[in-house]
Amino acid sequence: RAQRSRGPLAEGVLVAVSGPSYETGAELRFMRLVGGDAVSMSLVPETLVAHFLGMSVTAVSVITNIWDLRRPHAISHHDVLKTAGEASTILKEVVTAWVDLLAGGGQAG
Repeated sequence: RAQRSRGPLAEGVLVAVSGPSYETGAELRFMRLVGGDAVSMSLVPETLVAHFLGMSVTAVSVITNIWDLRRPHAISHHDVLKTAGEASTILKEVVTAWVDLLAGGGQAG
């Protein structure tokens, strides 16, 4: 569904950090060295608490800031917010389709 909505889906290894701060180049190089594909400040703690409370969890993440370690650049919070806003339209379509799928008994329509 995401591909039809112009959004690529990917699987990978998520590195959880405490934040709230942007990663340094050295931190990103280390995270890549140990096999990380993406970094999150909130997904893991929220999921652990939900699990502790007995909730089932499905998670979707949007990458809002992509680093090219060959050409480090300053991260602009404005750009991160802009990317998140642009991704919200696609994410809304994906989540709506997923909820519709669940409501229909899991049958793709």
